[in-house]
Amino acid sequence: MKPYGGRRLTQGDVDVLEGSWSGAVLLIEFPSHADAVNWYNSPECRAIRFLRINNAISEIFLCDSVSPDFTVAGFPQQTRAAIAAASGTERRGRGCSRSRRSDRRPP
Repeated sequence: MKPYGGRRLTQGDVDVLEGSWSGAVLLIEFPSHADAVNWYNSPECRAIRFLRINNAISEIFLCDSVSPDFTVAGFPQQTRAAIAAASGTERRGRGCSRSRRSDRRPP
């Protein structure tokens, strides 16, 4: 991530106060949307992508900005709201990435 300007803002398990969330969160900041895309498509990232795909159920998405009241502590709730909004439910919010560990292998 470093060659693309990426830095981890948070990584680890979450303490769910409301709703459901299994697994961990990894939130990465990049200087620009283009830097994030370049990192994701980089040979280094592609070389290890199979590890995530074969060992986790995850969603990866980019957002160009976060609201002024964004906090790392509030990230799980914002991510759930973004996923719900994308699936057509009424919740609204923003997020960047989530991953749930799983022992299941994809078919």
